[in-house]
Amino acid sequence: MKTPELKINFKLSDYVEPHILKIYVFSLFSVLMLAVLVVIGVTVFRSFSADRVSSEPTLYTEEDISAILKSPGLTDFIIPESLESGESGFILYREPLKAWSDPMVERYIIPPEELGIDKIRVENKKSIESVLEDIP
Repeated sequence: MKTPELKINFKLSDYVEPHILKIYVFSLFSVLMLAVLVVIGVTVFRSFSADRVSSEPTLYTEEDISAILKSPGLTDFIIPESLESGESGFILYREPLKAWSDPMVERYIIPPEELGIDKIRVENKKSIESVLEDIP
């Protein structure tokens, strides 16, 4: 049996100019190449980020965060009177004093008159009065 011959003669160049066809093919090829590059890039990025996440330990556990957020109480600063070996885990650098001597107080305490508090008080009062004098 003989196959019938089709009498359809379709040429794209009859309907579209050749330079437009070249631009279309080039654009299609460029879009496909861009899509391939994006897929490769995303795959590589995910593999690197998955390796990095799995290899790095977590910075803080929930217990660490709750310990950080817990505010210190007054009892956190109490040093016991006697330290037996192994009781608290720290050793005092010096013997605790019941009261400070006068030379120790003079070393750390500055009298207010040496700081010029009276002068600061007068200057503050003048600046406040200058601001308030414009108010009716």
